Amino acid sequence: MIRITGTLVSIQGRGVLLRGAAGSGKSDTALQLIERGHPLVADDAVDLQRLDGRLTACAPAPSRGMLFIRGIGVVDVATRYGQTAVLASAPLDLLVDLERTRSPESLEGSWTQETLAGVSVPRLAICPGRPVASLIVLAARECHQPGAGGRAMATRLETALMNTPAEAPLCD
Repeated sequence: MIRITGTLVSIQGRGVLLRGAAGSGKSDTALQLIERGHPLVADDAVDLQRLDGRLTACAPAPSRGMLFIRGIGVVDVATRYGQTAVLASAPLDLLVDLERTRSPESLEGSWTQETLAGVSVPRLAICPGRPVASLIVLAARECHQPGAGGRAMATRLETALMNTPAEAPLCD
């Protein structure tokens, strides 16, 4: 088992690990996601274990169900939002790095892969100041669609554009 810094939320059964520098908005973003019905798995410290070629994440026992909000303090998520707002564990399906500098725009976005404990996990960089919680929900849905996200989606769009005749009507 390895322990890493970050916040893990489950979005429709997919574990999303939020990472970033101190003060980058990991816990604030998790709070927005919890308020939308996506349960917290771990905040501040996340324990990862490799099982059957996948990573499973959970919170260290002392911090289970706790969310550390700057300026507010420690929030007991289960007490505040109900027992269903906290999960004991979740698979790690997506890494989201909250970065202060915006990445250059491209059709494939900011998708990459990263290896943790010998397991390759999709990674997306997002700049705070955008609708981060909404983008994370979309990314969690996209990261497991066949051919979605990243270069595959961009390739399909480029192919469709190249195969559209120039004289095609602008609007249907």
